[in-house]
Amino acid sequence: MSKPSVEELEAAERRLNTAFVLAAVAVVCSIGAGVWLQGADDPSTVQWTVYLLAQVFLVGGYIWYATAIGRAATYLVASPWKYILWVLVAPFLALIPIPIVSTVIALSPLSLKFFFAGQLRNEIKERMLAD
Repeated sequence: MSKPSVEELEAAERRLNTAFVLAAVAVVCSIGAGVWLQGADDPSTVQWTVYLLAQVFLVGGYIWYATAIGRAATYLVASPWKYILWVLVAPFLALIPIPIVSTVIALSPLSLKFFFAGQLRNEIKERMLAD
């Protein structure tokens, strides 16, 4: 496989940044909807609907984020599958009821953005200096 161009690396970085923001907003919406639902003595149909929509948004956000991580990883490492798998599996592993650890596991895929964004930025700088 040939090395990606600077434009391809920059596009991967933009996709990663956008997908990260979407995933982070989805996490906040999911948590907010859960808190709103838990705060009601007798949750209404609207509250349940908002909660379910927030969960669908969360799943969609994480799938989009996983594809962005996968694209960035293909430019930087040999096999992106372990990163994609972690992004998709971590939210389910977070359902294991361990108070602090489950929250760390749930949010850990979001930290991959900083790992890959830094590597992409370094690769872009190296390519630009080489030209």
